[in-house]
Amino acid sequence: MIKRIYSSIGSRRRVSLSLLVLLLTARGLGAEEATPPSLGPVAAPPPPAQVASPLKPEPKGPPLARVGDHVITLTEFMDVVRADPNLYKQLSLTQEKARVLRLIIDNHLLEVAALERAGLPRDAPEEAREEAVQRLVKEELTADEVSDEQLAAAWAARKDAMGIPAAVHIREIFFPVPAQADPAVRQAARAKAEGALQRARSGESFEGLARELAHLQALRDIGGDQGFLPLTQYPYLARVTAGLREGDIGEIVELPGGYQVFQFLGRSEAILLPYEAARDRLRQDLVDASQADKKARFLEGYAQKVGVEILAPELGAAWPQGATQAVTQ
Repeated sequence: MIKRIYSSIGSRRRVSLSLLVLLLTARGLGAEEATPPSLGPVAAPPPPAQVASPLKPEPKGPPLARVGDHVITLTEFMDVVRADPNLYKQLSLTQEKARVLRLIIDNHLLEVAALERAGLPRDAPEEAREEAVQRLVKEELTADEVSDEQLAAAWAARKDAMGIPAAVHIREIFFPVPAQADPAVRQAARAKAEGALQRARSGESFEGLARELAHLQALRDIGGDQGFLPLTQYPYLARVTAGLREGDIGEIVELPGGYQVFQFLGRSEAILLPYEAARDRLRQDLVDASQADKKARFLEGYAQKVGVEILAPELGAAWPQGATQAVTQ
């Protein structure tokens, strides 16, 4: 698996082992580029742990995390991202920055474990280190074989979600109510919804009403047309549109955030994939889940040995289990 990733990029530039392992764990990241924002101020690092990392460059830039005695800095974080532009897409939100940091943490844990298992020093030749990582991946992270029984169970659980789900097409006018609103505010919003409903059922154009009353300018601009809304995401629409014909005005719907007045414009039935067409996708999903589970259990177990700590509080989601102290042997 690593050889395949390495060979696909080796013709362009030499790739370090750390990036190579990162690419293994970063499967599926998007390819869209963006300018990475600042990660902001972070706290000073604690004293190093007892277990050495295979690579221990001098810390540069604000510290983000510690793996063993290796401190992952903002400089290292950005070096990894710049080496693989696909990772830029991960920097738009804090939780995505945390996800990239988790990939780097996993990378260091995997390197430490691979070198220790192979009995190699931290300054071993890169080729020997690559072989050690490949051997560890093969022994510990290879996905289990997927049985016919597992495929059948996955199909039974997911067949309704495979393909294109059933959907309902509506125009809407929504009257929002704040979460902590008192009864008078809620009653006033309900009265506005009832007024809109009465006007629509009296013959006024629903599109025109939506251009006047919709709560968002974007919806006013398009006459409240929400397009086809999948019933997998909006299951209540199946109930409130039952029996309606195209152009009918539905009853007022009370939702957690307010009151909805809508016009029914049509529905589309689900288009489901046959089992034969979905089988390969289901198999790959099961393989990916098996490998992800093995990787998570192995690396979190190894973290108990070397110690992991997030030093930038805003990126705590990168290691949600909290600081893991190295176990004294």
